[in-house]
Amino acid sequence: MATLKNGVNGGFSGTVGSVIGSSWKGIDYMKGKHRLKKYRKPPTGKQQFTRDKFKEIGEFFVSFKDVLRVGLGQRNLKRMTPYNLAFKLNKNAFERTGDTIRIDFSRIVLSKGAAVSKPGMCSVEWREGPELDVRWEIFGHCLTERPTDRIVLTAYCEEEPEAISDIGHRTRAHCEMRVAIPQNWVDRTVHVYLFMVSEKRPVF
Repeated sequence: MATLKNGVNGGFSGTVGSVIGSSWKGIDYMKGKHRLKKYRKPPTGKQQFTRDKFKEIGEFFVSFKDVLRVGLGQRNLKRMTPYNLAFKLNKNAFERTGDTIRIDFSRIVLSKGAAVSKPGMCSVEWREGPELDVRWEIFGHCLTERPTDRIVLTAYCEEEPEAISDIGHRTRAHCEMRVAIPQNWVDRTVHVYLFMVSEKRPVF
């Protein structure tokens, strides 16, 4: 049974025959019921590659939900969530060796937009603790940069895999920050991503 919205000319919610009505972000949708096929052809090489990419990047982005909200959520996403946009921006962030697919971490995009900027001359060093000592130049090459811009940093351990993030607790003017990391990250491969957002943007 379905429920009409705004009379006969509006959308509906529920099931009518083989059609399902729903709404997302104020947009009405209709779709047919999924029919299970008794026999299924094995995926082609290209199809399997695409499925593997979505699986890899999906598992990767689970650790970055709050970072994506800040880095991509400021864009005009009428029909797309920050998570969806992250998939789109990173569809080519992969490298393939034979049948093995892995993420190319150097091509990952976690932020984009007019209120977002990159650090200038960023460097990362290990410290006892263990800690990461992250430094950057106060200004890069963007006219909208301000000393009060907030720092968003996330570090990802490739072997574990897991991530830690620091959102908005430092500003561009600090020029450095130290981040405590788990003991099991020692002697592992850690990828660090850092961007800055305007103080006018909510980060909490």
